[in-house]
Amino acid sequence: EKKMSKSDLDQKSCIYINDSPDLLREKVKKSVTDTVKEIRYDPENRPGVANLMLIFSSLTNQTPEEVEQHIISNGINKVVFKDMVTEALVEHLGPIRSEMDRLLAEPGYLDEALEHGRKSAHEIASETIRDVKKLIGFH
Repeated sequence: EKKMSKSDLDQKSCIYINDSPDLLREKVKKSVTDTVKEIRYDPENRPGVANLMLIFSSLTNQTPEEVEQHIISNGINKVVFKDMVTEALVEHLGPIRSEMDRLLAEPGYLDEALEHGRKSAHEIASETIRDVKKLIGFH
């Protein structure tokens, strides 16, 4: 068993911000877990399940232990839990993906933002250099 990892060469082993809802669903559904029926947070012995629980807990502002307790008390199986993880990812990443798409569709806006940032950084750096030169006696 292995968990999702951005260092894996397989693009489906990692969640990306711009993944579509369908791709997120596919990746989570196919994520490697194990054959143990119960869902427990055990990063050492069950890294795949623990990784999904960690993702879900991060997106729902819960601890992995709270997620585990919810799963146990509600009799949730892995199929249902994977659906829960998918829905949390879609809900959380949707607005981010939409904003990325909007920004990428407006290259002129991005160019303006970069130019504005460059000018601001240049002004700050110039002031700093002037101050340093004054402090060390170079005018």
